[in-house]
Amino acid sequence: MLTHSFCQSDNGYFAKTAEVGSSITYIWNDYNKPAGDFLYSELTWNINVKMKLHNRFWLGVQAAPIYAWIRDMDQITTENYHLFGLITQFDIVSKKKFQLYVDGIFNRSNLLILEEYNTKQAGIYYLGFGAGTNFLLNNKGRQNLFLEIGFNNSFILNKIEKKSFYTQYIFGVNYRFGKK
Repeated sequence: MLTHSFCQSDNGYFAKTAEVGSSITYIWNDYNKPAGDFLYSELTWNINVKMKLHNRFWLGVQAAPIYAWIRDMDQITTENYHLFGLITQFDIVSKKKFQLYVDGIFNRSNLLILEEYNTKQAGIYYLGFGAGTNFLLNNKGRQNLFLEIGFNNSFILNKIEKKSFYTQYIFGVNYRFGKK
């Protein structure tokens, strides 16, 4: 019965607003080696699509190709990873020009983050939590373009020794369709 009342169309929000978002994250780490000897660089492009289910609750999917460059002494290698899954978002503050939210994510990836290094392994599952804000960028007209600033921290669910976690800052834009 709770599901029925939550999803009824009379709540005025169910499936009437959608959002497409895109963000970039750049991470680097020298793993405390001498300057110039080693550098791990990672560029993540996160794309997500969410739908508003209720006044403050969103549900969606995300995909993130991850491009890594490793410079070890004079040798440079590259690696490509991926991350995809579900995202939920709850708006703590939901104003027309500003939102403050917390989110939860569940992802599958081929990126295994260990304490000493990263490697490729299929079937790695992450559970993450984060927070962020959306600021309206276009005050005139349709008022549907937002700047998003946030972070999330994801933990590996697989039983793996010396596993680490994945922290991502978010700096991107979101475009909304439908009811505000």
